[in-house]
Amino acid sequence: MRMAIHDTWTRRGVRTLIAPIACLVAVVLGVPVGAVQPEAGDRPDTAARTLEPARQGLDALPLPDTSSLEPAVTEQIAAAVRALASGQGDRPNIADLASRYGELGQVMHAYDFLDSANAAYVNATRLAPLDVRWRYLLGYLWQQTGRFADAAAAFEQVRRLAPERREAAIRLADVYVQLNRLREARQQLDEVLEVFPALARSTGEGFSRERALTSH
Repeated sequence: MRMAIHDTWTRRGVRTLIAPIACLVAVVLGVPVGAVQPEAGDRPDTAARTLEPARQGLDALPLPDTSSLEPAVTEQIAAAVRALASGQGDRPNIADLASRYGELGQVMHAYDFLDSANAAYVNATRLAPLDVRWRYLLGYLWQQTGRFADAAAAFEQVRRLAPERREAAIRLADVYVQLNRLREARQQLDEVLEVFPALARSTGEGFSRERALTSH
């Protein structure tokens, strides 16, 4: 016999709901939500050298060995590294430097060099703590790599700074499910559903079926 959890919101029920909401939010808001339960890449992040930061309080950036990659990919990564290095002058523009770190993080993230992406995103958030772009992507990376408590903290901060970013609510709900914080997951999803009444009606029917399954 299965038991209902937190007002019949089971882990299965919440996860069943998250995927269609994520897709709808991506279409309506035009945001890159991506897969709700992404898999971390399996390419080894072998750092051959590091790029030292020009400012105190920032992390050194591990630079991966790209010798086995296609030339176009190697050049894309090298260009992002050069852009960052050129922005680290004696008196860099902080907002610009944050963007360069964030953009390099995106490139590293895209090719599964997760250690490098992590360091780049962390530096970007330290330089521009109010720019939610880099905090969101850092939370996404932590979600990918199973650091769910850290991911939750990152997405919670995004929600505080930019409550209109519904994609952060979707990811936060997914992380809450991983942490078995189902009631909080429901709160996040309820807020998104208020924006999409038709989806709320359809999911309400789904949860009625879920309640029937979990109450016996």
